[in-house]
Amino acid sequence: MSNRLERFYASLSRPLLPWTRAALVVVMIPLVFAATERLWTLHFVAPQYPNGLDLHVYTYTIAGGNDGIDLPEINTLNHYVGMKKLDPADFADLDFIPFALGVLLLLTLRVAAIDDVRSLIDLAVLTVIGLALWNVLTRADRGGGGEAS
Repeated sequence: MSNRLERFYASLSRPLLPWTRAALVVVMIPLVFAATERLWTLHFVAPQYPNGLDLHVYTYTIAGGNDGIDLPEINTLNHYVGMKKLDPADFADLDFIPFALGVLLLLTLRVAAIDDVRSLIDLAVLTVIGLALWNVLTRADRGGGGEAS
């Protein structure tokens, strides 16, 4: 039994293969774009708006198209149909997603630089814990259940 444990601990200290380090650097590219570029654009079309209305969603805020003019117009339309006003302060995810992406980027860079299996396992475990925490926080923000009504 102790021989197996010694082999296991020795395998954790092995350096990563060069292609694994390169793959980690490649994986960082979409994370950088996710942190800086818009994630979604919602385009609303109606006869009253021949050019449509745009809503841009970033990891850190939501913004109206047409230099910000569209968001108040969308909020006015939402009021008429009984929907709540879209306010970036109401989206709890926008507070911590940029921080979480930054931490994930730094940890991924750390793993690529340190170059051992143990640090790669640390990154995987922390990523899973972070995703589980995000799921719990967003479910609590939606009222706890997340089920369709």
